Amino acid sequence: MRCEVIDGGADDTGEEPAEAPVWHVEPGHGLWLVRRIADGASVQSDPSGTVAVVNFRLGTPGSPAPFRLDRRAEGGCTILAVTGQLDLGSSGEFGGAVADLIAATPGLLLVLDMTELAWWDSSGLAALVTAQQRISRDRSARMVVAGLPGPLAERLDEAGLAGLFTLADSTAAAVAALTSPR
Repeated sequence: MRCEVIDGGADDTGEEPAEAPVWHVEPGHGLWLVRRIADGASVQSDPSGTVAVVNFRLGTPGSPAPFRLDRRAEGGCTILAVTGQLDLGSSGEFGGAVADLIAATPGLLLVLDMTELAWWDSSGLAALVTAQQRISRDRSARMVVAGLPGPLAERLDEAGLAGLFTLADSTAAAVAALTSPR
């Protein structure tokens, strides 16, 4: 998907522009965020205006598996398997499930099994970051992300977010990492 935004540069009419609503703006944060989550971004300016282009790879063709969360216990850990797409429509359910697990289980050892995750958008990625932040508030709780598909692991790394998470190749490796003495 390609999104292109073009402005026409300086107003040549000599008239004052209509006053826009006052918004608190921190220059540069929007492009910083876009560069973190987009697959490609560019901005080009000259006297005739500015062109900003953002590209996102779309998921694989065909219908992805429907979003689903499955919970099970293994080796003293809670495994939450995520299937389908973690996106705007499902990130709330995912975030709620993680919050419920944290509230119900002090010292939660959580494995997020992502082997069947087909895709995520910025809402899904934000939900994953929020889950890690919630886990980090409880010093005795820990979380490992297991089986993250290659393209999603690459996007996480490209966004500079991989260091926020403990990653494992499989749920068995994640359980071992969580249950071994520190």
